[in-house]
Amino acid sequence: MSAGTNVSIHLNTIAALRKVSLCLGAFFFASPLCAMDQGLVSQHIQLAQDDLGSGKWERSLARFRWLLLESDPDPQHMVAYQNTIASITAEHPLRFGVSGAILPSSNIAKASNHSVFSTEFGDFYIDSSEDRKSGIGLQLGVSATYSVPYARGRSVFVTGASSASHFKQKDLQVAQAGISIGHEWLSAGRQFRVTLSHNAFAYREIEGRDDPDFASDALSFDSYHRINPNFSVRGQIALQDANYAERDYNDGLHKSISITPKIDLNTQNALSIKIGLQDVDIDAKHLSFSGKSIGLFWDRTEQNGIRWGLGIEQHWREFDSRFPALSYNRADHVTDLVLSVSHPRIKIKDMTPRLRCTLRDHGSNVALYDYKSTDCSVSLNYQF
Repeated sequence: MSAGTNVSIHLNTIAALRKVSLCLGAFFFASPLCAMDQGLVSQHIQLAQDDLGSGKWERSLARFRWLLLESDPDPQHMVAYQNTIASITAEHPLRFGVSGAILPSSNIAKASNHSVFSTEFGDFYIDSSEDRKSGIGLQLGVSATYSVPYARGRSVFVTGASSASHFKQKDLQVAQAGISIGHEWLSAGRQFRVTLSHNAFAYREIEGRDDPDFASDALSFDSYHRINPNFSVRGQIALQDANYAERDYNDGLHKSISITPKIDLNTQNALSIKIGLQDVDIDAKHLSFSGKSIGLFWDRTEQNGIRWGLGIEQHWREFDSRFPALSYNRADHVTDLVLSVSHPRIKIKDMTPRLRCTLRDHGSNVALYDYKSTDCSVSLNYQF
């Protein structure tokens, strides 16, 4: 039996199940306490079937994954969704992605607010007025993912990706390439993924500069759990070991953990809280630190379809040893104000552009790292 035949069988199963389903919980709902109704579930199933019938299998796959994670399906629907996802993936195991972003910044070099760096050996002039300039960059990326579903709700995948960032400032130009292998578990309202990756970063060669190129090996655990129709939690644990070509003082282990509870207030508004811990243990102890962060984010969908979000995030970093030429350890306090906007009806070659801007006040008791900047991106992503 072909994969295409299997997809048709599973879709017929879903069509039969939806006729007897009374209510499935989740993402769109009439009120904060009401789960997704049968009509809306049926509408999304029909759209997924239509996409598959017209050859838009990647959109159909994304919608069925969304239904599995967000619609609070009963056990029969869960099995039908899992089987359909597995069949579509088996028939189309290879997926490609291309991305691009324009990156304007008010302080592209992240130059200090100060003109003088006071140390135990005297005051040193910081040429910040020359470096504190606006600029714009361009980032392009490509990726390919090969997925193999081997059981209902379980699959393994391999992803290769590369990107390049171009700026007028040569010291910011960098290319990246990496490969990752992972495993995903997918069930009703739950997703768990473990990924092992290797990435290499190559910077533009500049005469007289130590080579900043580096490679990293990383292990990450990502999870998503929809606890009820109005409340979900995301979590991530990541470990990364970095090794530099010439700047071996930056070699070491980066550890982080984050948890993000999200409350859907109603059909238009959602509130998220992001809490994070970081620990960077590298050879240069004055650059090693323990950090913590907390953020509050509000996302809204207007009646006309505009989606926008506003958030504020605070970061605190306490460094492990005295900063060179100073009598104290470095300490940073960073405030980010984040704004994002998109509209699903605005399309460029079937891609929806997304604007995201971050207003950053990077406070530090070391003048070299005390700066302000506004950094934006206008990004496009296409999957096929």
